[in-house]
Amino acid sequence: MPFKRFSLSTAPMFLSLKRTVCKITHNMRYVGIDVSKLTLDAAVFSEGKDIREFAHTKVENSKNGYRQLLRWLKGQGISTKNVTFGMEHTGYYCHGIQGFLERKNIPYVMLETTLLKNLPFVPKDKNDKLDSQKIADFIARYSDRLHYYHQPSEAL
Repeated sequence: MPFKRFSLSTAPMFLSLKRTVCKITHNMRYVGIDVSKLTLDAAVFSEGKDIREFAHTKVENSKNGYRQLLRWLKGQGISTKNVTFGMEHTGYYCHGIQGFLERKNIPYVMLETTLLKNLPFVPKDKNDKLDSQKIADFIARYSDRLHYYHQPSEAL
């Protein structure tokens, strides 16, 4: 599977789409992560539910937290074989989770931090839990247009 960074240049295309245009792959699960210095807020997209009702957890932004996140997903009936993670690019704070996902061969996408701010169909409130839910919603709705990300080589 090719790894590319999702580009903000494609964002205007998303802004004009209506909520009903989405095509969701039913066997794939989508997890949005809001990354901060100390914690990760994660939410699982649930078709047919209000965005604020998506299952949510908060873990430490550390190796133990990443393992705890996968255990939580397993408890939700979600296998790493049919999951895609999405997060906003927050610089250094997301490097740990990116490396963890890559070592486990779990696909993920990186979104520009400005992308979700102006979407017409998401709540305008702002908090870490809701941000993770917005990310999960976005990557599920536009999964056919996103590209998986791969960290650049340290040799560069």
